[in-house]
Amino acid sequence: MRQRLVLAALVLGLPLAAGATAQALPAIGDVGVDDSPVSVNRTAEALDRAAPGGGPSDADRAADRRARNRQRRADLVARWQGVAECESGGDWSIDTGNGYYGGLQFSLETWQAYGGRGMPHEQPAWYQAGIADRVRTQSGLHHWPNCGQYYGA
Repeated sequence: MRQRLVLAALVLGLPLAAGATAQALPAIGDVGVDDSPVSVNRTAEALDRAAPGGGPSDADRAADRRARNRQRRADLVARWQGVAECESGGDWSIDTGNGYYGGLQFSLETWQAYGGRGMPHEQPAWYQAGIADRVRTQSGLHHWPNCGQYYGA
């Protein structure tokens, strides 16, 4: 084991620990080398998968990430739901033809100015709420003069 550590330190260009010398290494002919290419990343991934009782799998981590994203989106929509109830009766896909669109009644000018893509009423509630949050943090709730008071309610 010690010989492997010394060899690894030399290969990586690390200083040898006190008492460790290159003479502690085996002769070149005594070292077996596997000809297959080794990737540190692939090796780490293999160890992750093979770890006994190891951590979550890639699929589990991806599922956790999706669940966290769903929760963040649901929380965002919940904060804006009161404003949407006031503005559009809670109909996130409304287009009444008055120049304001979606659950939060965006003007197309405001929507596009804050990074909205497409038409507001054609986007899901979480996307509309995300753009509204950008408007709120950069400019305030005054864009919803009558209904902004219901934000977070």
